[in-house]
Amino acid sequence: QYYLDMILFFLLLCLSRFYLGECEPGWDKFHGFCYRHFSSRQSWDTAEQHCRLCGAHLVSVMTPEEQNYINGEARVKYQWIGLNDRTIEGDFRWSDGRPLVST
Repeated sequence: QYYLDMILFFLLLCLSRFYLGECEPGWDKFHGFCYRHFSSRQSWDTAEQHCRLCGAHLVSVMTPEEQNYINGEARVKYQWIGLNDRTIEGDFRWSDGRPLVST
């Protein structure tokens, strides 16, 4: 349920797909992944493209611990995550291609 509460977010939050030990400068490490907040307000499409240019995607929230980390790191009230139904209306998937699953 907490996934659906996170859809209407503005601040860009990227999750790097690759973690090779240390995160690049400006990125924060949590549970083996690198995260980065960007302060510019952008549309969802522009935010996802920005993340892809960084070798990442908008964040895919897979665990309650990750959700808590993201909420704790948020510098503003709203932020974008990768959950969307752009391909098929009502079929929510993460921007990295993973389907929505609830735990």
